[in-house]
Amino acid sequence: MSSRRPSIKKSIEGDESPPRNTRKRPLEVDEDEDEDVPPRSKRRSESIEEVRRVLDRLRLRRGSAHLSQEEEHISPEPPLKEEELEPVPEEQPLPSPPSPPASLATMPAEVLLLILGYSGRDEHLNLGVALPEIFVTARLNVFAMDARNQWFNRRRERPSLEGVVLGVFNYYEDPIHTPLLLVAIRQEHSIDTINQIIDAYNSVSPDAVNDIFLYRQYLTPLETAVNISRPDLLRVLLDRGLDPNLRGHLNSRLLRLYRPQMCLLQAVTHRTCGMPTPGHDHWADCDGLLGCAITLYSNFRRRTASISSRELLSRLEECIIILHERDPIAVTDGNRLGNLFNRLLEAGVDGLIRHIIEETVSGGGQQRDRLMERMPSIIERLLETYEDGDMESPLSEVGTQRQTARMLRAARRDDLIHYVITDLSATFRPGPLAAEMLRNRVSRGPLTALQAILAAGNNDEATFDLLMNLTNGSLVNVSNTTFEINRLWVERLLSLLISRDTALAGRFLFSAVRDLNNPILLLHPRADSRQMYRWMLREYVPLNLQTIFLAINRRDNTLLSELIRSRLGDVGDVFNSDILPSAALPAQFRPSRDVLPRAPDGSYLEESNDLYDSLAFWGRTPFEVAILTLNSYAANRLLILGANPERLRQDARDWLFEQFEANALSLDVWAEVGRAVLGDRFTQFDPQNQGE
Repeated sequence: MSSRRPSIKKSIEGDESPPRNTRKRPLEVDEDEDEDVPPRSKRRSESIEEVRRVLDRLRLRRGSAHLSQEEEHISPEPPLKEEELEPVPEEQPLPSPPSPPASLATMPAEVLLLILGYSGRDEHLNLGVALPEIFVTARLNVFAMDARNQWFNRRRERPSLEGVVLGVFNYYEDPIHTPLLLVAIRQEHSIDTINQIIDAYNSVSPDAVNDIFLYRQYLTPLETAVNISRPDLLRVLLDRGLDPNLRGHLNSRLLRLYRPQMCLLQAVTHRTCGMPTPGHDHWADCDGLLGCAITLYSNFRRRTASISSRELLSRLEECIIILHERDPIAVTDGNRLGNLFNRLLEAGVDGLIRHIIEETVSGGGQQRDRLMERMPSIIERLLETYEDGDMESPLSEVGTQRQTARMLRAARRDDLIHYVITDLSATFRPGPLAAEMLRNRVSRGPLTALQAILAAGNNDEATFDLLMNLTNGSLVNVSNTTFEINRLWVERLLSLLISRDTALAGRFLFSAVRDLNNPILLLHPRADSRQMYRWMLREYVPLNLQTIFLAINRRDNTLLSELIRSRLGDVGDVFNSDILPSAALPAQFRPSRDVLPRAPDGSYLEESNDLYDSLAFWGRTPFEVAILTLNSYAANRLLILGANPERLRQDARDWLFEQFEANALSLDVWAEVGRAVLGDRFTQFDPQNQGE
């Protein structure tokens, strides 16, 4: 046993052949066996472990040698690089805002000034707001620096007259010198920041916040606050002492007197500030900040098409109210409306208008009396400046935000009209108010005012005169208003009047046929008056004497036939004055003349507006008017329809006899009428008797 063990070890160490498969035999000791084994077995396991290590080294050496031999004969393909996937970043919390480095606070002032020198006006302001512990300190204050720079270096002196006339005065302003106060207002910084800048300005001079904007081309801070619609900021600036009479863009009255300047807020030429110069009487005094605010409101209100703009308009209206509190707007100026109040009506600032009226009425005294005296003018201006486009708005706007915005504005104006007419019982002028309603018939404003007047229940002479003026107005005009819009206007008026007064409703038919021979309307392609009266006849508008008289006197046989055809279903002698009603006559009507002038053909001349009203007032019948005007077609047609000749007055019989006696009438046409009217007096002219 002992002689064999060394020989085995020796053979193994000198053997260079590949390792054999040395499986563990059943009697071999494993590494994990218990340590309490005999020494002999332990030495055997160590020998086996050493053999394993040697075999592993030999295996690795032979494998590397074989690989090197193959590389000498074969060039292996380069290995493919695996795509490296980008690592997915893990979610991390947002970094905290960087704090100014400690070295920035310890930098010399010269370095900080150098930084400011390479920065713009916006950066100066932002540095002062973001880093006040560095840039708003006793050592360095950007607000105080700007105040001294504006006061000592940029503030302009009043230019001389020679400089203005010769144009020597420099109108250019470099944007890099814009005062920080304007920059802060434009960027809508906090009120605290603006107060700090104003304090810095006033520390240089007590009124520096106003003086630095004299003779400059910038907007003033107050104008800028109005321009961006910031009522809270406007109130703060006024409380801090900014002058509302200061105006932007060269604030010298001397300059405005000799050279009209551009108002930056309105983007239009100022009407001038100061007295009008000779040859320019149409110039008026500039009304300052409040007038510019009203113009801005008006321009934006007409330009906007979005419902969301209501918030902006509300802020602009609040700005105007703040300025009104500082400098109240006068409702009247002598015998007319005040200029600013008139512009409020035109701009549509209805909330403030009602507020001013309520203040004036509650105050009483002479101001209230003057206001009530001017109420007719206010009502007319409310209709004139209605601007809703209700009936005439294009179909493309139906259901859009533009139409909705118009309806909301119209609702505010409707409330104001009802308040003035109903709550205040304001008086009105029938003639001018009716003319204003007719001019603005495409709007719903006139109907709103008429509804308020009728709802007030004042059945007085003024209301009747207003209705008469409306019904006497031209129902067809030569403007771009279409027939459908005119018909809609009449239909709405008829809906208000048909149950109130049938005679007034019948007046519309007379107004429609009155303009048939208007030469201007005849040449206009869109004015078809015949459509209007035909539509009225289909809608059973009451027929009246004045309309029949007009058709007979003008010898409009087409019109007369249509009028007669509309009444054929009635029973009785409808063409006698006691059955056919008259259209409403004006209050306290009296004919302007006793004798009506005639044309050579026998018809009456329409020299006066009351011609047909006079015939109805005198109680003439259609058959009488046909004989007096020598209208043979009308006389024969009415006679066939049952006109009673015995009802004719003696003057009509005598007139017809005189015409037969003068041989002025054709017997072929007038024979039947002569027999029925004259009876035995017609015997000498009757062709049948002459034949016998």
